[in-house]
Amino acid sequence: ADVAAKARAAALPSATSVRIAVSPAEIESAAEAAADAAATAEAKRWLVARFERELYRFSMEVHAHKSGAGGAQAPKPRALIIDGESLLYSLQDDVKLSMLAFAKHCKAVIGCRVSPIQKRQMVELVRFNVPGVRTLSIGDGANDVPMLQGAHVGVGISGQEGMQAVNNSDFAIAQFKYLRRLLLVH
Repeated sequence: ADVAAKARAAALPSATSVRIAVSPAEIESAAEAAADAAATAEAKRWLVARFERELYRFSMEVHAHKSGAGGAQAPKPRALIIDGESLLYSLQDDVKLSMLAFAKHCKAVIGCRVSPIQKRQMVELVRFNVPGVRTLSIGDGANDVPMLQGAHVGVGISGQEGMQAVNNSDFAIAQFKYLRRLLLVH
């Protein structure tokens, strides 16, 4: 009975969702959910700390270069490569601005194995939080449609994956090689 009471207490992941487990299976499930919530919180804290540490390191390199201290070289270009699972945590409200602050100093931001919704969230994060920028999304399939719709300008490339990207874009091109002309002329 003591174990069941402790499991019930641990099963309260937040103040907004209170659930009392009754059966042993529900108690076990609730305990796993509480452990997952703790792991999520820890992952988010780690990501914020990592983004802030890298941002601090970059700003120190820039400062040293500008001040000419000790013959400091220009800061090395940065790139952020993030997978879909890490992006789940990084796009949450308490983490996303730290990630954006770091990403703004990167030459490239690459998302691998990300869902269509995550693509859109990344584009909208930049679109709505960085004043004065225009976002451009380029896609060639149905999985790119949310991203194309979330950007200021969406370019659909017709191809083997069908016409969904073309039908949901602002501009359509037949092949990727025509993108240069589209960007330079228009």
